[in-house]
This record gives sequence, structure tokens and C-alpha cells, in this order.
Amino acid sequence: MEELKIDYDSHWKEIISEFFEDFAAFFMPDLYKSVDFTRPVDFLEQELLDIFKTKYKGKHINDKLVKVYLKDGTEKWILIHIEVQATFEKEFAKRMFLYYALIYTKYEIEDITAIAIFTNPKVPKNHNHYKHSLFGTTISYQYNSYKIRDQKEAELLKSKNPFALAVLANLYVLKTNQKYDKRLIQKEKLFEIAKRVGYDEKKLIRLLIFVKNLMVLPEDLEFKFTSHIKSTLQNENLMLLNEEDKKFLTMIYEAISGETPQEMAERMKISSEEAKAKRTIIRYYQKNQFEGLADLCEALEVDYLFAEAIITEYLNEKNKA
Repeated sequence: MEELKIDYDSHWKEIISEFFEDFAAFFMPDLYKSVDFTRPVDFLEQELLDIFKTKYKGKHINDKLVKVYLKDGTEKWILIHIEVQATFEKEFAKRMFLYYALIYTKYEIEDITAIAIFTNPKVPKNHNHYKHSLFGTTISYQYNSYKIRDQKEAELLKSKNPFALAVLANLYVLKTNQKYDKRLIQKEKLFEIAKRVGYDEKKLIRLLIFVKNLMVLPEDLEFKFTSHIKSTLQNENLMLLNEEDKKFLTMIYEAISGETPQEMAERMKISSEEAKAKRTIIRYYQKNQFEGLADLCEALEVDYLFAEAIITEYLNEKNKA
């Protein structure tokens, strides 16, 4: 089976923006200790695009530029680079240095820190350091880096930071490349892990959406995943739940399936009624052929063309047998 495409960039950028404090705590703990999170965090993506648009015209920029204040009252800038390329980029470190130079030129500040998070398995040799020398003049630029491919499952499972689960989802994707049956198992496993950790409602729902979207599956296996999750939730003893818990389960339904329980129930009802109509039409055809079929369609409140299509499908399957 052909490898399914994954939009790492969008999914990671969204969750970083929503839970930046958790992001800093997980990926840059020293920075996290110094940041004053009682003050607003500013995301400056548009300014970043304006800086790069002349130099990298037509190129999709995956970075985030974030402004934070430190506890000592000073203002700092952070360039967060999310590496999402599926192909090897030999001069990645050089590009990181050029980004630094462009931001430095724009804002005339030296207090910039950067991190590259490699979500793919192919990582360049100089993944966190750029150096160039010529006749005694040397440029050296080193930045933080994080390679998801090298992370250990056991260590990630010990952390209650939501980004541990996000990294684990990404790691499972790398380990199940084109092995979608295994990915389905890992995806269901992550759902159970997320439920046990004890995240607040917002984080849990958002993480479930992240896992669902990042760990892409073929349509048939995705249906199995959704069905498994719905079955798990339906097995909860609703009689023992209070209104807040019921509301929480409703949000999980929506996160996983994209529909409310009421919408799902209505869809299942329609599906059940349609299946019943199909069986009735086939049984009628087996006894009476097309004679009186129009009257049957009127009684069932279905279109005649629908009945014809059902019969054609039935005959095709019969001929194949």
C-alpha cells in the first residue's frame, strides 16, 4: 500500500500555539523556568513571513516566532522551528543560521533562541550546528534540537506533559510506516493512555484530535478505530455518571468522530432503516421480480431508482457467486 501523507506541519503548529507553556516545559525546560507566563505570549507568524518573503519567495515557511517576557522583566524572542520535511535537507543548519540572521537584522536584538524539532526519520548530520570558516574568520551558530525518532517510549510514558503524548504519537507513526494494522493498535493504545493520565478536558480533547489526525490510517482502519472508541465510550455506565461527566463524554464523541452523539444516533437510525429497506426490496424481488415494485417503494417511502440500484447490486453479486 502507498504511504499515506501526513500534514505534520499544521498539526504540530496548532498544538504548539494552543499549549505553548506545556511546549516550553517539555522541550526547553531551562527557558520555561525563566519565562513569566503571567504575561501574554505573542505569536508573530505574520511578521516572520514578512521577514522571509523576499529571501524565500514562494517557499512555505514552517517556523513559529514567539515573543515572551522573562521573570526579571526583560523581553526575549524565540524562534521555534518545526522541521516537517519528508526529504533529507543537507544544508538545514545553514538555513537555520540565515533565519537567525534575518530576525536579528529585522529586530536588532541578540537575545534569540531557536529549536528544531525533527518529526521525520531523516536528520542531517549537522542537525543543530552551523559553522563556516574562511582565512581566519569563523561563523558558528548552535541551536537546540529534538529528534523524535530517538525518543524512548518508556520515558515518554512517564511524563504527564501533553507533549509527551504528542511525541509518542509521532514516534508511533515513524515506527509503523506503511504498517497500518500495527498503527491502528498503537492509536487505540494512545487513546487509553490519554484517558488515564488525567489531563484537563481541553487538553485531553485537543490531544485526541491531534492523535486522530497525525496517526493517519486507511479509511477502513480509521472506521475500525472510530468504532472501537465509540464502543469504549458507550460501555461506560451512563447511569452512574453526573451531568459533567456526560458532557465530557459528549465532547470526546465530537473529537473522535466529528459529530455529536445525537447526530451519530440519527445517522445510525437512518442507516438501520436503509438496510431494512434493502432487505425488504431484495426479498420482494426474489418472489415477484419487478411486478408491483413501484407500490412497494411507495409503501417504504423510498425512491424507485433506489430500489433498482439495490436490485442491480444484488444481481451483480449473485452473478459473481
